Formats: sequence, structure tokens, C-alpha cells
Amino acid sequence: IAPIDISDGSGMNLMDIHSKKWNQTLLDACGPNLAEKLGEPVPSNTDVGPISNYFVERYNFSPNCRVIACTGDNPASLIGMRLDKGWVAVSLGTSDTAFLWLSEPTVVLDGHVLCNPVDKDSYMALLCFKNGSLTRERIRNNCAEGSWDIFNQLLNSTPRGNFGNMGLYFDAQEILPFLQGDYRFTKTTRVCKFTSLEVEVRAVIEGQFIAQRAYAEDFGFKIGKDTKILATGGASENKALLQVLADVFNSPVYVQ
Repeated sequence: IAPIDISDGSGMNLMDIHSKKWNQTLLDACGPNLAEKLGEPVPSNTDVGPISNYFVERYNFSPNCRVIACTGDNPASLIGMRLDKGWVAVSLGTSDTAFLWLSEPTVVLDGHVLCNPVDKDSYMALLCFKNGSLTRERIRNNCAEGSWDIFNQLLNSTPRGNFGNMGLYFDAQEILPFLQGDYRFTKTTRVCKFTSLEVEVRAVIEGQFIAQRAYAEDFGFKIGKDTKILATGGASENKALLQVLADVFNSPVYVQ
């Protein structure tokens, strides 16, 4: 059986991501003889051996074909987007997802920290936010007559910082943080509604991106002059949203 790679394997919560070895205490809690069945984890680019004769005879593969350990879908996304140190990839879809390259992770109780599939001595973080585009669309429908053009006009009519107003909008039970409902705040207190549509529109966008930055920093990501953001997903076509993303991270944004 081909071994599991360290990046995909670290998502099983059975591996010590520092030693790159299975944790025996965790294995014992799941079942007997798991270490023998799983084998030792290997780096994602490991050549694990020649292809099986079955594929040579059945599908005419070359007998010289070699099999690479490869990795899972989320680590593969980091590879496919060609992230490197200092980069954050933000996927803006039904759910928003942030991928981070980490040199040394911070111990946190939320989110996912995995071994890096490109550099075995580095790490990656995966942050999932359930309330993405559908929440943005709800505020668009309520405040901008269902029009992204009107939404963007309202967004651009308010300054960065939104006059000190902030909103957190969770239509469904959110993952990070574990909350549901709408939460609106002025500089001094929580309020039931904002005084203008413009403030509401900027509040939802700034609130989403501020949450992403806050969790990224909690995970040990250092935001500085070399930080770059790679935006992808359906909402990455909206330049007004990307400007807010750039402002919140104080970093240039590129679109894939």
C-alpha cells in the first residue's frame, strides 16, 4: 500500500506535524495496530515506486512509470496557486477560504494547520468561513436593489474604517467564529441597525475581510511589506471588493 503524504495525512488529526510521525496515543484511541496499517508518512513529492503491473497490462502504462505520493485537494490548491512565503490566497465563493504559507504555526483551537506540501519544513493553514457570497448577496438585495453596480457605488461612497462602524453577518452557523446572526457595532455600542445603506454595505465587506486577517494573524502569519494576496473565486471579479481586501491587509491583491 502506498504511504500517506505528510500534508494530507496531517489533516487526519493523528499526526504530530512537527515530527511528521503518527502520534501513538492518538492511534491507540482509534484502533489497534494502526501504525502498521498506515505506514510511515512521507513528503508529498516522494517517489514511492513503480506503477503496478495491473495498470501496465490493463491500460498500457509504461513499466518505467513511477508513482508519486502526491497529496490531498486542499494542499494541492496551495501548490496549484503557486503560493510562497508571504502570500495569502483568498477564495471568494459560497464559502470564503484562506490559504496561508506558515514558517512556524501557532497553537490554535480553530481552523486547520497542515504540513506544507511544497516545503516539508514549512506549514500551511486553511481557514474556512461558511458565510461568503450568499451573505454578501443578501445585503446587496436588501440595500442595493439586487444590483452589484449600486452595491459598489454605496461601498465606494464610504471611507475605509466605515466611520468606526463594524458588522459581522452569519446567515448560517459560522465556523470561524462559532456564531450565527447579525452583529452590528458603532464606535461605542452594539446596535440593531445602521443609519444608512452605505454603512451597512461596507460593514459586511470589511467585517468579512477583517475576520480573515485576524484569524490569519492568530495562526502566526506575519503581515508586512512583502505580503501579497491572491484572490480567486466568483467574487474576485468585483474590483470594489478587492480594494477593500487590499485595504484591510494593507497589501497588493492579484487575481488568478
